[in-house]
Amino acid sequence: MTDPNPESYLSRIMNFEESIHRFDSLDFLCEMLFLFITKYKNINIDLDTLYAETEENPRAFYELIHKIKGVLQNFSFNEIQESIININSKSKSNEKVSQIELEKLKSDFNELFAFLENFFEVFPELKPK
Repeated sequence: MTDPNPESYLSRIMNFEESIHRFDSLDFLCEMLFLFITKYKNINIDLDTLYAETEENPRAFYELIHKIKGVLQNFSFNEIQESIININSKSKSNEKVSQIELEKLKSDFNELFAFLENFFEVFPELKPK
């Protein structure tokens, strides 16, 4: 299946944060993004609710944006890199990743890509430079 957009999701994510260029393998990048997804899920964003609350409660809306911006700014790639190194060393001595886990990862990637695409389309000023 090809990406309908000229620029692939992977290349868009690679451009999203320069620090990602330090990673030398796709597996490493995938695991880093998986942990990245976990951070975003902790915010619990529903874009439809976000749009609806803009008119109803501007204060809550701006507090939410501030929280999201904080997560983006405080995201530590060094911490993630350490976690991934630990995961990789543990996985070498354990059994292979199950098909269910791989499917979940694929599903989470799709969710992350959709979230990032929508979020930064709506709030381009929050996109990390």
